[in-house]
Amino acid sequence: MNRKSNTLIQGKLIADPELFYTKGGTSICKFDIDTEYQGKNNENIISVNTWNKVADACAEHLTKGSIVKVTGILGRVEETSKLFIEASSVEFVKHEGGF
Repeated sequence: MNRKSNTLIQGKLIADPELFYTKGGTSICKFDIDTEYQGKNNENIISVNTWNKVADACAEHLTKGSIVKVTGILGRVEETSKLFIEASSVEFVKHEGGF
């Protein structure tokens, strides 16, 4: 069973976000964050999916190295045990170069 719960997680983007569009025109922005900011252990990497206006803002303002606080539904892909968050909000905390 795939259990899900609402959560708040802070992490650092390990790559630039990717912006996609559904056939209906809905924007989706995906990125991965490292919750320990070290990039040495894949167990600390969480995939983040954002939608609509949140997706547009993330694609416009975030880059590799940005630190964010993500609120949303935490889940796990059963086949790979990889964690992900369906984000309802993303707070831009800072970037290594500053926001």
